[in-house]
Amino acid sequence: MILVVVVAVALVVWYFVAAGSQQASSGSAPPPAAPSTSVTGEAGTLTAGSSYLLPLSRSTGRDGSLAAYRGLVAQAQRMQVLSIPQPDGFWIGTSDVSRVFVQATGGAMPPVRPGDRVNFTGNVVPNPPGFAESVPEGADLLKAQTQHLEVYGGGVAIAG
Repeated sequence: MILVVVVAVALVVWYFVAAGSQQASSGSAPPPAAPSTSVTGEAGTLTAGSSYLLPLSRSTGRDGSLAAYRGLVAQAQRMQVLSIPQPDGFWIGTSDVSRVFVQATGGAMPPVRPGDRVNFTGNVVPNPPGFAESVPEGADLLKAQTQHLEVYGGGVAIAG
């Protein structure tokens, strides 16, 4: 009896995985990406809704856009801070080509440094006009992504 239940569950899972891959290939939403891993091998995760955002090669549209995730809640767990080009903004990710910009609004953000790991919950929001150009580092990538993460500064925690 247990074998029958296990086989039935496996078939149901297979069905939903197959249906999900057909939906992803139809262009309606990018497929979820695998969790990211830093150069040190320590895993960090960045999700929007139920999808992993990193590596970007699996989560963005063909044009590099993150627009499919607009309005979703984003959650970072132990994501590495790559650089801090603005007092209230920083890049998280695994490399210069697989990163997402985070803009802190309100609240006192803890002092973060490149190499720190951070946890936070925020939202995927569209870049306002001229926003990408105002970030002195990575403007081309930010412009292609068309979105960034907006978080409450007081909600950013350095992972210990």
